[in-house]
Amino acid sequence: MLSPYREVVLREFQRHRVALNMDVEMPTVETIRQMVQKNEGVAFLPKMCVEAEIERGQLREIRVEELRVDRQVHLVYPARRALSYAAKAFLDVVKGRSMSGEIS
Repeated sequence: MLSPYREVVLREFQRHRVALNMDVEMPTVETIRQMVQKNEGVAFLPKMCVEAEIERGQLREIRVEELRVDRQVHLVYPARRALSYAAKAFLDVVKGRSMSGEIS
């Protein structure tokens, strides 16, 4: 399964008819970040994965407006364990907002 970030990058390069030569593909964001820090290439990464390195001046960022990705966030909880009263109340609130269209 492709990551949503990778799909956006590939789609935008195709849409703009720009060749994208990926000589190496790495399995994790951490591996990619380490290779870029070692000056072994450049990469498109979610900012949240490299904020500390950017703040320390170890990496630099270039914002690419064409590569904006809406993030999907999922609420998960243990399926086989009793939830606390507070957790149940929180789920009720989230489910209520989700059904009313406030959360999509």
